[in-house]
Amino acid sequence: MAEGVRVEDDGSTACVRVRGEVDIALTPAIDAAVEGLRGRDVVIDLREVSFMSSSGLASLLRAKRQADAEGSRLALRAPSRQVREVLDMTRLTTVFTIVED
Repeated sequence: MAEGVRVEDDGSTACVRVRGEVDIALTPAIDAAVEGLRGRDVVIDLREVSFMSSSGLASLLRAKRQADAEGSRLALRAPSRQVREVLDMTRLTTVFTIVED
């Protein structure tokens, strides 16, 4: 997996931990991580994300569509302040389940 994306799987819910700048360079790794967890409930941990581009938002939306199509759940964990601002501006807080720790 690319630097900045790590998958942790405890058998019940898988966690994709993302850190750094989420832009066009990192989104393929996020997409691949989520694709590898098809049919599973997934939490994408965004605590350590310092920047989120439109490519990053598109990756999150692809993950959400995949989860919805398969009947699984997807949640965003503790988005950083920078990510929260982008989600608020784009009104995607109404699309995603967001869990705080």
